Amino acid sequence: MTRRNTRTPTPFDISRNPLDHMAVGYGPHACTGQGLARMEAAALLGALAAQVGAFELTAEPVLGRNLFLRGYESVPLRVVPS
Repeated sequence: MTRRNTRTPTPFDISRNPLDHMAVGYGPHACTGQGLARMEAAALLGALAAQVGAFELTAEPVLGRNLFLRGYESVPLRVVPS
């Protein structure tokens, strides 16, 4: 006897803010374009690294407020060309 997935997906909301979501998921819910997105990110970061000599802080970084993740809310930088 096979078990069926009884979880229902979240309804699609066309009016949602697309900038709030960065995950690509995993398993049966994985984004089908995640391979392309990863290749694009690698190409972008490679091109940036070839053009940038250094990043310099212009002010103190601001720590983000989150109970679960440790990171920065902002990191003021100046890009120095190579």
